[in-house]
Amino acid sequence: MAQPAAVQTIAAKIMAAVGSEHLPAEAKELIQENLEAQILRRLGLIIIEHLDEEGLKAYEQLTAGGALPTAGEMQSFLEAYLPDYEEKVKAGMGEFMKEVAEIIQKSHAKS
Repeated sequence: MAQPAAVQTIAAKIMAAVGSEHLPAEAKELIQENLEAQILRRLGLIIIEHLDEEGLKAYEQLTAGGALPTAGEMQSFLEAYLPDYEEKVKAGMGEFMKEVAEIIQKSHAKS
């Protein structure tokens, strides 16, 4: 499944930072897909944990049926229910990047 460009960009930056260029193409693709899925999950969690009850109900309606909202729909939603979302997402993704870096450092230490 094709992910939003921002998610692909974040995953690509992580891949570049860890020196994935030496991995076989198949392994890189699998890691990239897994990273993108983790980034999307983390973004969803960041959003959900900061919504009030009204915002949660609106989010459930927006994502009903498992469909991903369009970028425009998500932007409108965030502006309406989480006006400071950029700060919250930036902080949450910074935390995610730190966790990924720690995992990578531990795996390199074992090698």
